Amino acid sequence: MAKKDVIIVGDTLAKKISKQIGAEYLKVEYRTFFDGELKVRIPKIRRAKKGILIIDLNRGQNLNEYLLNFLFLSQKLRETCEEVIGVMTYLPYKRQDREFLKGEVVSSKVVAKYIEKNLDYFITIDSHEHRLKIDEIFSIKVFNDSMFMTLGKEFIDFDKHNTLVVGPDSEAKAFVEKFCKSNGFKNLILPKKRDTKTGKVRINIKDKNIFKNKDIIVVDDVSASGDTILHLIDLIKKLGVKSVSVALSHGLFIGEAEVKIKNQNLKRIVTTNTIENEFAKVDCTTVLSERLKMLLN
Repeated sequence: MAKKDVIIVGDTLAKKISKQIGAEYLKVEYRTFFDGELKVRIPKIRRAKKGILIIDLNRGQNLNEYLLNFLFLSQKLRETCEEVIGVMTYLPYKRQDREFLKGEVVSSKVVAKYIEKNLDYFITIDSHEHRLKIDEIFSIKVFNDSMFMTLGKEFIDFDKHNTLVVGPDSEAKAFVEKFCKSNGFKNLILPKKRDTKTGKVRINIKDKNIFKNKDIIVVDDVSASGDTILHLIDLIKKLGVKSVSVALSHGLFIGEAEVKIKNQNLKRIVTTNTIENEFAKVDCTTVLSERLKMLLN
């Protein structure tokens, strides 16, 4: 498809992907009014056969602001493009995919309805799929691509026989398995319980001897408050381990989470750049570009 037929709207990630897929990049301008209302503008918007939308989720940015900006921009692309592909590197509200407590809104389904309204295709990365798969909340064609095999390659220099990859709960099982495909490390999934009212986390480690003198890599999809990761690190450090590292697809790091994890004196902390943060060493644009090329062709 000719470059003039495809426009890609967004920020840093969009600009980088535009070069990889041969599309015209269009920058977005953002403004927030005193009352908190948002205004977005695509100064050089034009008509095109296909429009791609991918905006950056920046460090410390409010997720609701990120979501609203995406919805506003998708409407503008729907007005100007024959086909619209939406990309959110992090999908907000996906974890609320059931009514845990009576009266709760299953917000993942609500948000999906708004996102898909102006899209023909939707792409995200390592979305939480413990209970409902992503295609169970969307009615359009969706793709949930993964960065965990690429993340696993960042630890290929670790001793295969002395490394143990740990998932904090059953929800991390799929992520851990993908992570270990590229390095062959042994892995362990721990049982975690979260109080649905207080949010407090408890992780139970039964076989403590397997941790002794090992290089431990804690793998999970996202760290928001950092509570689960920090709790697990604290438990593991008491078991006579050689070192502890952390690998995450999404380094959301709300509030002081980034600083708290940094102060743990870990051997290695690696995330992708789906969300801007200090530890974003793995680039997601290659995976996204491959998926977009498939859709464009």
